[in-house]
Amino acid sequence: MNQRVLSYFIRTVMIIPLFISFIAISANGQETGNIQGNIVGYGDRYAPNTLVFIEDLTGDYEPPEEYAVVELVDSEFVPSMLPILKGTTVDFRNSDAGWHNVYSPEQSVTPFNLGTYPPGHRRSMTFELIGVVPVTDFMHSEMTTYIIVLGNPFFAVTDREGNYKINDVPTGTYSLRVWHEKWYAETQKVTVQDGKTITVDYKLE
Repeated sequence: MNQRVLSYFIRTVMIIPLFISFIAISANGQETGNIQGNIVGYGDRYAPNTLVFIEDLTGDYEPPEEYAVVELVDSEFVPSMLPILKGTTVDFRNSDAGWHNVYSPEQSVTPFNLGTYPPGHRRSMTFELIGVVPVTDFMHSEMTTYIIVLGNPFFAVTDREGNYKINDVPTGTYSLRVWHEKWYAETQKVTVQDGKTITVDYKLE
């Protein structure tokens, strides 16, 4: 092998791994990491059903084709809090024995009224505006749920022990927020690095 061919061969061998690495990153869209943690409330008790989300990350995220679901059963909304990506349609299914009227008041970011409908029926609403949408029943004012409309899909709801995990977050520095119906926690700045999982805990006040 002459010197020119040898040099070309060496350069080619060195470039191929870089090219493969570039292809791998491009296939995934971009580098990502994970965020996990635990949230406790008053008296260091577990804080289940608490929303954790990245606030300042926007983009063209397609909402799911499948509708999200809120059940009306035993005179309750289930779940009592539902985070969704903007553009998602929610089915409000009357699985109760009586009639219900589902609506959100005028001061809501998305006011609506689905009217009154009987058991076994469902009515739907698509949420396009980011924000908190309180939902109640005109006929049963004690029934309440919250639709939390978010601008990106990087969010999670804590489990029974207050644990959460948000996977495949694009690398970068963000504001990580917590939402709870009754309690509050300070927003934290987080930096997500490629291939790493960071732990961010909160205590509600």
